[in-house]
Amino acid sequence: MPIFADSDGDGLSDFWEVENFGGLAQNAAGDPDGDGFGNIVEFHQYTNPNVTDSNPNDLNSYPRASLSG
Repeated sequence: MPIFADSDGDGLSDFWEVENFGGLAQNAAGDPDGDGFGNIVEFHQYTNPNVTDSNPNDLNSYPRASLSG
């Protein structure tokens, strides 16, 4: 499965949907963890759509690339 394929046209990559939900049943507006952030926000912010603590507004809640070797 190509990483960026979006066969259901919801703006979420199929790879991301399968990794996080086990299939393609979720859509961009879904909020399975009930944190007020839709799947599309969680997808673009690299946060976990199944964990309430994974908040796009909290800079400590998701990994960032390290600039040091």
